[in-house]
Amino acid sequence: MQKTPLIAILLNTLSLGLSQSSCSNESSYMDQALKLEASREQGLSELVSGTIIDKTGLAGCKYLIELSDGTLLEPINLDTDLKEVGTIVDFRFRRARGYMSICMAGPLVELFDVKKIDNEKPTLLTDEAEQKQ
Repeated sequence: MQKTPLIAILLNTLSLGLSQSSCSNESSYMDQALKLEASREQGLSELVSGTIIDKTGLAGCKYLIELSDGTLLEPINLDTDLKEVGTIVDFRFRRARGYMSICMAGPLVELFDVKKIDNEKPTLLTDEAEQKQ
């Protein structure tokens, strides 16, 4: 009869140790899940590239950003120096809340980390030599 309680104590101790180690794993998974949820709540996209286009001919539209897949975004905070057709920009965005537009060509977005990409074609050395002749 004394063997049964001893075995029960050993099994309980072993299961307690295993549950504590799984709790630490669960807590790290929980931390990762909370971080992921925080980034989702912030709602920022990954870094994307797009081209500035002028859609003033379309009712209520102005400058939009066209992504490589053809998606159009209507930015609410596009800097004046970027309002040039054909300008390529890298940026992050999130849907703008509390704004309205009659453009309806694409969702209203707020831009972050906007960087103008130099899209000028580099001059080849052979082209420069030909121009001098």
